[in-house]
Amino acid sequence: MKTRLEPIVVKRGRSLVRIYPRKKGGRVYFQVADYSSGKRKFVGFVDPRQAKLHAELIATKPVTSDRDVQQRRFTARRRPVIRFE
Repeated sequence: MKTRLEPIVVKRGRSLVRIYPRKKGGRVYFQVADYSSGKRKFVGFVDPRQAKLHAELIATKPVTSDRDVQQRRFTARRRPVIRFE
């Protein structure tokens, strides 16, 4: 059975960013999960200090209202179209 390495959690206020250590080819690299754009993106680093620095940058970034805009678009698509002819 494979043993998974525990994710490193960086917290700043109410923000939480996870850093996933991964083994590949006998080396360990770190993937930072970035949800700031509304979708999950992984950013890879070889150095854990750089990964933590990037995670802190993401966690301290002010939250924009992009999600509100995306949710409005989603609800706008779900509404039935009523046409008066």
